Amino acid sequence: MDPYENEITSFLLEEENFLLALDIEKHFEAAKDLLHREFWEKLRDQVDGQMPEEGWSVELDDLADENDVSKGYFGMSILPPDHTPQFHLMFRVEQHAGPTYLPLYGGVTWTEVPGISSAASLISSLQAQLKEDGFTRSNEKWPGWRYIRGLSSRSDFLREYRERSDDLLAEITSHVIMMVERHSEELLKTNKNIQERI
Repeated sequence: MDPYENEITSFLLEEENFLLALDIEKHFEAAKDLLHREFWEKLRDQVDGQMPEEGWSVELDDLADENDVSKGYFGMSILPPDHTPQFHLMFRVEQHAGPTYLPLYGGVTWTEVPGISSAASLISSLQAQLKEDGFTRSNEKWPGWRYIRGLSSRSDFLREYRERSDDLLAEITSHVIMMVERHSEELLKTNKNIQERI
């Protein structure tokens, strides 16, 4: 253990501090969830306020689902104008937590996994454009995605948010807005082609 850890451990082992720490521990996860919710709500507001074109809507996942939050899952959809058809492409940003990491990533995703055999050919132009812009990862749900922020623990992420929230939000917002600016035209064209084919 380094000297700092030794000092904290010794402090916590003092009787009055130990009892206080036990009380704090009971509420600490709820406090982290609230701070994480705040981050996502502010991110949604910033992205919504900087959308480059009219008609797009930004929707935060329902954070009332305690099961998702307890697993460290958060997400936000950026929906194109006239997105009434159930089956279409949209922009999305998500954050999943594993035991020791908390990546934040974004890209273009389907509203549901495509069930049409011609899906690959319908999105080929958009997918090529996404790959050129660094969205090189893909699967059947995501035609193109990439990490916006690398892997870190939830504690490190929340510490950074607490210490430099404005800068962190501005940095992530700029990535999201750039994604929409560069690919919205092709996404809309692709959605139109899809609706004409199905």
